Amino acid sequence: MGLRLRELRVGRGLQQGEVARRLGVSPAYLSLIEKGKRALQLPLLWKALELYGLGMEEFMASVG
Repeated sequence: MGLRLRELRVGRGLQQGEVARRLGVSPAYLSLIEKGKRALQLPLLWKALELYGLGMEEFMASVG
């Protein structure tokens, strides 16, 4: 899931620091999530999907 979130961020031309600020986490923490080294908690996933304009079903279908 983290890798897919990274793809979405990069695809929209957003910087990691900006996305982290909007999600209320540190850039370092977002980096760990995007690398798959930290679990993605559901409330943070919902915020990210709202930021990227995706629904949960659409996102989950794109993950695998």
